Amino acid sequence: MFIDLRLFIVFLAFALTIHSSHGQVSSKPDAKPDYSKEAFVIEQTSTRIVFENDGIGTRESSARIRIQSDAGVQHYALLTFPYQNSTESVDIDYVRV
Repeated sequence: MFIDLRLFIVFLAFALTIHSSHGQVSSKPDAKPDYSKEAFVIEQTSTRIVFENDGIGTRESSARIRIQSDAGVQHYALLTFPYQNSTESVDIDYVRV
């Protein structure tokens, strides 16, 4: 009996939490954030990882970053790519500036 009551209370609290968070609707329209004062803006980033049946794997990462100030240039002046030297190698196809 006590376990059933505890389970009911947990379920009720969960249901009320979902109901109260679902009922909140913002009346303001979504305005685009202003990134004009940022040093850089990451516009797009993606990572694609492929594992083959023979145990070989590849990881392909790409990003589109808008540099907007000297601070952004300093941040991305040196590109670093973390990898394990004993088991991995790095091939950089291209970097566009």
